[in-house]
Amino acid sequence: MGKRASHLKSFGVLAGIIVMGLFEEPPRADAGIMTTYVTGESAGSNVIFKVTLDASIAGSGTVGVAVTEDRGLHLDGIDFAPHGDGHTGVMVGIPDGKVGFYNVVTGATLPDFIADTSAVAGATGSATHPSSVLSTPTHLYYVENQFGFDGSSDHRIMRKAFSGGPEEVVFDGGVAGAGGLVEFEGLEIVDDRLYFFAQDPAPAPAATTRALMSIDLDGAGIWDGSAPTAHITGLARGAIGGPPVPGVSDGSDELDFDPSSGLLFGTNIINGEFIAYDPALGMEVVPGLLGSTSHFIDGGHFLSAGAEIDGIRADGDGHLVFTGRGGIIGAIDIENVMTLGAADLSSVYTLFDSPAFTFDDLTPLIAVPEPTAVPLLLVATGLGLFAVRRRRRCVLEGD
Repeated sequence: MGKRASHLKSFGVLAGIIVMGLFEEPPRADAGIMTTYVTGESAGSNVIFKVTLDASIAGSGTVGVAVTEDRGLHLDGIDFAPHGDGHTGVMVGIPDGKVGFYNVVTGATLPDFIADTSAVAGATGSATHPSSVLSTPTHLYYVENQFGFDGSSDHRIMRKAFSGGPEEVVFDGGVAGAGGLVEFEGLEIVDDRLYFFAQDPAPAPAATTRALMSIDLDGAGIWDGSAPTAHITGLARGAIGGPPVPGVSDGSDELDFDPSSGLLFGTNIINGEFIAYDPALGMEVVPGLLGSTSHFIDGGHFLSAGAEIDGIRADGDGHLVFTGRGGIIGAIDIENVMTLGAADLSSVYTLFDSPAFTFDDLTPLIAVPEPTAVPLLLVATGLGLFAVRRRRRCVLEGD
């Protein structure tokens, strides 16, 4: 593969208004010790964990509880986002139909950003399960009606401005069973395209497979009306061959773009497979040497089925960090997988493993600063430092 150069994510600062360029994201080269926040469960409570790790060193993960969800609500997708009162923290999708904001510095549960993501209650008595959340400098994108709890409501991708106002429809897939594009999960913007997983739109067996899809966004960040594109089809879902079941994970789950390789990576919670897609070349990337696979990593060969691989984030230094609901936080050496195969023990390894915890999704990784950088970090935190998730497509360089 040729070397790739990419624009890294930047950070914005909220201090009454969003000021772009005042602070930049902590350096990613030779990332070393990094921090991320992870949704999950501990001792029967729904919590947000603070995790410190070095993605290049097996066993380096340490885990502590940063926030306890004191209302007893389950937590799902998570991303950094600003809050109107200047607090810094994370935005979380809650299956009970809310999108909440949590201050990971103080551990406080703040007023919900979106109190109800569906105007119509679902047949199960709950609202429509917002799961994936994606922050940009100005808006929060989220999935509505992910699993079709509410059979009368469309499956949609929505957004809401951090400055206030109503929710906006980014993309309306339609009602399940009515021929629409439905059951969305995982959100990532690369070069003004919004990528996500959906039920496979191809002919049978579409009902039992998933696909990586994308839509073009217009200058305002809304679907431009052009036909959605299917990039990778036939991905496993449900019980692999069984029918879809509302409320049961459908397989393909989260997405993250890695600036160091220029690849978009995704997980499959059912069978543990990972996909890799090159937005610049418009093709799936599959290792071709030792341990050749159907996808970047085939499921189930390096972790038990109970691991249920869910969240994924790139550290910007050639590694992927992933979470498993069975209490596993692991890492992948991207180059090793490409050259040695995932079966090589140095390619995929565990950073933390405890059956006492359940892990779901994780935020972007932030480099832990050197001691001299701490005062600057404290100033940035007070102003509401948050991750900008709008990415640009990598530019290919010669070999």
